[in-house]
Amino acid sequence: MDEQIEQFGKDRARLPGVLKQWDAYKELQTVIENMQALIPIIDSLAKDSIKPRHWEEIKELTKEEIPYDSETFNLAELLKAPILDFQEEVEEIADNAGKQEKLEKQLNEDIIAFWDKTELDI
Repeated sequence: MDEQIEQFGKDRARLPGVLKQWDAYKELQTVIENMQALIPIIDSLAKDSIKPRHWEEIKELTKEEIPYDSETFNLAELLKAPILDFQEEVEEIADNAGKQEKLEKQLNEDIIAFWDKTELDI
């Protein structure tokens, strides 16, 4: 998808100069720029570290119903939410999710290691 958006940007740039004054050209430019900003966010939201609690934060933030737990959840449904309006906050949620996952894994390893070497006298 990233490659397609990049190609659309290149194609847009090659259009004749006279078209650059048209409203349709300006709208196309805005759509392409928005998609270029959205792609990294979408990539971060697609990671396994994003749990239901993180989606709930995003839903609360955007005030939009995002059916993240639906079997038919798709990109179009995600794009209905004003993700770009809260870009920094959503990126922070995704970043925190990654950190939380790393911490959870480390804690699980520490707990397993502790109980593997612990003997209980009964």
